[in-house]
Amino acid sequence: MLFPEDKLGPYNNQMKCPKCSLPLEPGDSQGLCSSCLLAAAFAPDEDDTQTPQQNLPKYKLIRVLGEGGMGTVHLAEQTHPLVRQVALKVVKLGMDSAQVLARFNYERQSLAIMDHPAIARIFDAGIDESGRPFFAMEYVDGIPVTQYCDKHQLTIKDRLNLFLLICDGVQHAHRKGVIHRDIKPSNILVAELNSKPVPKVIDFGIAKAIQQPDGENTAFTQLGQFIGTPEYMSPEQADWVAGAIDTSTDVYSLGILLYELLSGTVPFDPQSLRQAGFTELIRIIREQEPPPMQLKLTPASATLRHTDPNSLRKHLSGDLSWIVAKAIEKLPSSRYSSVADFAADIERHLNDQPVLASPPSTFNRTRKFVRRNKLAVFAAVSVFVTLLAGLAATAWQAKIANQQRAQALAQQAIAEAQTKEAALQQSRALSAERLALAGQQAAERQTAIALSEKRRADSEAAIARAVSDFLQKDLLAQADVRNQSATFDRDIKVRTALDRAALKLSNKFDKQPLIEASIRQTIASAYFNLSLLPESRTQINRAYDLFLRHLCPAAPATLSAWKQKGTTIYSQGKLPEAESALIDGLSLARRSLGASHPTTLALMQSLGDVYERQGKAKASEQIRLSTYELVSNKIGTNHPDTVEALDKLVSSYTTRGALDLAYPLSEKAIAILTAKLGPEHPDTLRATTTYTIILARLGRSEEAERRNTRAVEICRRVFGLEGAITQVFMNSLANNYMELGRFAQAQALYAETLDLKTRTLGPSNPTTLITMMNLATSYVRQRKYPQAEELYIKTLDLRRK
Repeated sequence: MLFPEDKLGPYNNQMKCPKCSLPLEPGDSQGLCSSCLLAAAFAPDEDDTQTPQQNLPKYKLIRVLGEGGMGTVHLAEQTHPLVRQVALKVVKLGMDSAQVLARFNYERQSLAIMDHPAIARIFDAGIDESGRPFFAMEYVDGIPVTQYCDKHQLTIKDRLNLFLLICDGVQHAHRKGVIHRDIKPSNILVAELNSKPVPKVIDFGIAKAIQQPDGENTAFTQLGQFIGTPEYMSPEQADWVAGAIDTSTDVYSLGILLYELLSGTVPFDPQSLRQAGFTELIRIIREQEPPPMQLKLTPASATLRHTDPNSLRKHLSGDLSWIVAKAIEKLPSSRYSSVADFAADIERHLNDQPVLASPPSTFNRTRKFVRRNKLAVFAAVSVFVTLLAGLAATAWQAKIANQQRAQALAQQAIAEAQTKEAALQQSRALSAERLALAGQQAAERQTAIALSEKRRADSEAAIARAVSDFLQKDLLAQADVRNQSATFDRDIKVRTALDRAALKLSNKFDKQPLIEASIRQTIASAYFNLSLLPESRTQINRAYDLFLRHLCPAAPATLSAWKQKGTTIYSQGKLPEAESALIDGLSLARRSLGASHPTTLALMQSLGDVYERQGKAKASEQIRLSTYELVSNKIGTNHPDTVEALDKLVSSYTTRGALDLAYPLSEKAIAILTAKLGPEHPDTLRATTTYTIILARLGRSEEAERRNTRAVEICRRVFGLEGAITQVFMNSLANNYMELGRFAQAQALYAETLDLKTRTLGPSNPTTLITMMNLATSYVRQRKYPQAEELYIKTLDLRRK
């Protein structure tokens, strides 16, 4: 693989070839690199129509199977002396340089000396009539081993047994003195014989003899081409300066292959490797430790291995994790000594016998840390030695100084003893005077505290009475027929009553601003619970301004209004504005009220909601974990407020995909809330929304649908169609219909939910847009493409605005 210009690291300052962008060496002429000059020298003329078919009379070409840097592989039919299909590899025109021909011939010789059912055999070899070398080998009508395993959903045991056959073939090549150097899924094809999988190792194009001199033992050919595939390449193979390639290189590549067969992915993302600079790519391969494969699993990994996520994670821990880790150790001496030893350890695992691999010791972990951070460790040791030497010198000087100081102190003590008695007498007199003064000051402070508490209690009582009177006389009294006009409204709506009450606040409490602020905060909360967000924000903004003007920013009432204001902004979908407001409020609450104050904890919960909606999963999980620990330590683990914090933490785990953590905690939260608050309480229902999402992601869509159906019935009866939680469950139930393939039902429910959210939250609210996208997807699944296209365009326009 040729690296593009921006991936060559330290070579960016050299002159570049204008055709391929590779660095020019000092001896390159005509402004082209050696590779491009060679290709140009041997390029065929425009009228050269000669094909391998014309030069290989006893082979009939069928189609091209693949094309590499030095040759092309055709599917061909051998006509004599035997009639059979073969894979015919022919050197490309213009690629018959000494190096290319040597490598081509070495591949041919390597295959000729091997005779193993897991290695493609060679049938014939020679030179065609145009002078190009060719050889015919066994045609494997198969697919890459990873694709075969996933297509047939092989279990972990079946994958291990198939892998043992591959190991046996590679070990055979080693016994014949050949190192493959490019083991990867595309070079191991699997076909079926008598309904059983048979692997074939192919493409020994960059193989190396075990006793070959180090001159070829580099990561690059003379033409600047990368030897091997980065995601399967061993550290010593990536060391293009002076690598020492032996059979342990194939052990490493087989370890990466087993990692992928078991987990579904390679340790390092191929795209990220290729996007990294050249120097960074080499550093990752040589120094960065691969993550344990059980941490790379996805729900799809379990399905393709015919098991569930928890069982797969447990299966890949322990023996298999240690075996893979030993095979892909950075140091060759730390790996299995041969492919046979590697395979033997896998067989021990399959036979429930103790394996040779073991968890990394403290010494090994320390050695790896030192290898990754050589300069830093050397600097730290140097500083430590210097400090130790300085400390010894300082200690010696301090000993002498202490002796001199002790003598001076003894003389000083004699003088001080003479004045001590007089000072003691004076001190006793002063102490008595200070004690009396302190007692007087303490009494005054207690009196001041008592007066302050009384004034605060009187103020709160007055505010409570005023709020109660207003709610009874100006809000609830509207339902009394005697307080209405001749055309009274027997079934007056809550919103109508709130609107009328809010209008009466304008001039009623001009001289009592704190009472007005408390009433407006109560009305804002009522508007919020009715999903009337603009009205709620108007009232809470006015309440916050009044608290801020007549109290102070750090007062509990001001911070409580601050939190309610941020939550309202968040619910309107203005996430950056809500995040900024809540961060400022939380910082002030921690300084003035403390980390465990209810207002502080409420601000933390609201900020966690904003982080999650913005996709900041890590920040959301951290703040929710801190909130849960603070709340549980303060009021206990079974309190409804603690369970609410636990449900928020479960939501963060679910967003990150940590279902093994989220599922048991979600079950615990629902059980506690149901027992304490009942199944129809809003807190219980909110916890149920997260639980049904977890069930669906675990593949239990039918159970999730039953729970969501029941929840929708409860919410419609208790909160009405315009309730926010009702719309959440309707959308969740529609998602279940989609997962179960009931697309028409999903479409109807998405449409109903979209209409409700558009009326209550507005067309541009993020949750409204999510439902709009879901409805468009339901159209696609039913092949209603015009309707889907129209809705996607509408959603895109709203998002841009």
